[in-house]
Amino acid sequence: MIHPSISPQALIRLGQVMQLWEERGAQVVTLPWMASARAMNATRPPERAVDSDISTPFGFLVASGEQAFLDLWTSAWKTGQMRIGWTPCFRHEPQFDATHHYCFCKAEVFVPVTAQTAQQEVDRVRLLALEILQQLLDRSHQSAELKCVQTEQGYDIECNGVEVGSYGARHHHNNWYVFGTALAEPRWSTAVAKTASAL
Repeated sequence: MIHPSISPQALIRLGQVMQLWEERGAQVVTLPWMASARAMNATRPPERAVDSDISTPFGFLVASGEQAFLDLWTSAWKTGQMRIGWTPCFRHEPQFDATHHYCFCKAEVFVPVTAQTAQQEVDRVRLLALEILQQLLDRSHQSAELKCVQTEQGYDIECNGVEVGSYGARHHHNNWYVFGTALAEPRWSTAVAKTASAL
């Protein structure tokens, strides 16, 4: 379970999802696959040990594209402008199973906001994510229940009980931003396969 199985169809789907976000106004960004210690520290969950970050001569392998976005973010980025990019993600998990792997692929959405507009933008991103994920299900003629669940950090989207994306707002050096999962593979494929097997 350490190594994911990502099909060619899943990789195609990752590109399709990025295109769907682009059609809705997101700007596609090429993200670095390594990030600074500052970006890693800003997004690390409290339960994840600092020494779990994977060091390279050029920075740390990202656990999420969110960290890469933090390193790229400049004052020239307009408030409310959605951006999307993809990276592999590397994570030391407490245990590995069908939905937890040492590495996986994820397209991430990033929106600079203000403290006043943060909640509005979180809602916009999560509702767009629901719409696009439902479109994926409709295209593949899959029947699955998608729902939003409120969490301490914001919201999760679940597909038939499997968490397939997280959405929320954070501040980094007094600047606020919204983060959100556009698509994570093979987690999405696993959730949809679980749905199909239950029918």
